[in-house]
Amino acid sequence: MDHNLTFDRYTGGARRALFYARTGLSAHGGAAITDSHLLLGILKAAPELVPLIRPRVQIQRLSDCLVRAVAASSRLPTTVEVPFDAAAEAALTRAADVAEQFGQVDVTPAHLFLAVLETTSNVTGACLQSAGIDRTATVEAVTTFVRDGR
Repeated sequence: MDHNLTFDRYTGGARRALFYARTGLSAHGGAAITDSHLLLGILKAAPELVPLIRPRVQIQRLSDCLVRAVAASSRLPTTVEVPFDAAAEAALTRAADVAEQFGQVDVTPAHLFLAVLETTSNVTGACLQSAGIDRTATVEAVTTFVRDGR
C-alpha cells in the first residue's frame, strides 16, 4: 500500500468525506477504511451528489447495505490512526487523477465519488447493484456535474 497519500489537494468537502469514513469505521467496526466507508462518507459529506445517482433510488437502502458490508465486531477508538485498505487506497489515488482529467487541481467529493464508482471492490459493487444503481448512468451524471463546475 502507498503510505504516501497526501490530502493537501483535498477540498473541505473531500476532507469531510474522509472524516465521515473514519467515523463510520469507529461506529460500525473494522480494522481499515474501505471503499464502502469512503462511499458512506461521501454521501454524508456531499448530499448534493445523492440526486445524481441513477436511477433515483432510496439512498437508505444503499447506506444500509454498505453498513452491513463494513460491520465488524471490533471497534477502534477514534484516537487510533487507521490505514486504508487496498480498494480505498486505489480510489483515493484515482480521485487525484480524476481531478486532473477535468483540468482541476483540487480533489472534491465528486472526484472521490467518481473514483469509488470506477475502482469499487466486489463488496461495494454488490451494494450498488443490490440498490439498483446504474453505475454508467451515475458516472455520466456526476461527470456532467463536475464538468459544469457545480
